[in-house]
Formats: sequence, C-alpha cells, structure tokens
Amino acid sequence: MDNTIVLDHIALTCRNKEHVRIFYEVLLQCRIVKSFVLTHDLSQQIFHDEADIEVMVYEGMNYRFEIFLTDSTYDKGFDHICFKIDDRKAFIDKCNMLDVDYFTVEKGEKTLLFIKDFSGNLFEIKST
Repeated sequence: MDNTIVLDHIALTCRNKEHVRIFYEVLLQCRIVKSFVLTHDLSQQIFHDEADIEVMVYEGMNYRFEIFLTDSTYDKGFDHICFKIDDRKAFIDKCNMLDVDYFTVEKGEKTLLFIKDFSGNLFEIKST
C-alpha cells in the first residue's frame, strides 16, 4: 500500500489582521473559510504559548493557510512557501500596486523571486 503525502495546510504567524486580508485575499486571491480561537490550554500544549490565539483559515485553488494572529515574534529560520505563477511581470506589478516588497536573487542563470507578507513570512515565486 502506497502512503501518499498531500499538503493539507500551511500555518504561519502574522501580526496585523488588515495586512493579512490584503496579502492573502487580494494578492494571493484566497478566500477566508473559517476563523477560530486556539484556547490558551491548547496553545500551551501544542506551542508552549499561554495565550488565546485568533486563527484565520484561508483557501486558494489547491492550498490552505492557517494564519495565527499574535503580536509575539518568533524566529522563522528557513521557513518559506513556494508558489508557481504564469505571469511573473503581472505578479510583480500587483506587488507594486499593493506595496508588497519583493527581491530577486541571482542563482547561476536563474533569477529567483521572493516576496514577504506584511509580517515577514517568506515566499518563493517560480514561473511555470
């Protein structure tokens, strides 16, 4: 029996609810499907944080984000999410329109594109 692994969701920490809306709804075109509060008991058991945490769940075409809203800061390490897009120029234009920072990195003959949401979460953007 084959054990297929499928991405269920990506959980990220963000600080500002309006910035979440702009980035995930407007730029990435996700829709909010639910929100809930992670109680301080569960928060302590899972993440060793004693606060009640508001969580917003967004869905895109074939992916889901759980956005944990908190003012706490965490070391994000090497965490990032990679998306493939069809039109790199149109995507960059939309980033500029929404004041979303992006940067490029030269890797051999390739130019890698990265963006960050308003809370500093990192995304790699590849062209199809």
